[in-house]
Amino acid sequence: MDKKPWIIISFCLFLMSSSIVHSHSMDDSKLQNVLTNLLIWLKDQNQFEYKNISEPNIEITDRKKMCLLAYRDSYIHINKKEKCSVIFGLYNYKNKTIYINHDLDLTSKKGQAIVLHELVHHFQYESGDADKVVNINQLEPLAYFLEKKFNKEYSLLALNKHFH
Repeated sequence: MDKKPWIIISFCLFLMSSSIVHSHSMDDSKLQNVLTNLLIWLKDQNQFEYKNISEPNIEITDRKKMCLLAYRDSYIHINKKEKCSVIFGLYNYKNKTIYINHDLDLTSKKGQAIVLHELVHHFQYESGDADKVVNINQLEPLAYFLEKKFNKEYSLLALNKHFH
């Protein structure tokens, strides 16, 4: 018996229990559909053990909030002289939340690639892979690799000029 349909059903249930907070024009059902498709694509890459992985929260927000979240635990204070490198997405492992810039078009494959990048970080933390690195920057290569692979499959130019 093929187990793939059960995996897809479990991912759909996984996503339906995700908390989505946003002020975006995309409604929750469309966003859930995007997330389901991204999770199915990610599962097909066989990068993670998918047991015991909890659902991420998704928050569609503005860049200023993401910058404050990204830098609140450091000595960097966002002001006019210093620039925040977070532009489109951010994953916060403490509250298991993916933050996405409300200016990002989530119906586009480019926008979806950025969400995928953040989903990879969620899975890295949930699977325990993040516990195996010395520096969190060591988590970026896999996220960028899968993002580029996704972009290539959809004939997108895989420029890593955005920051997550």
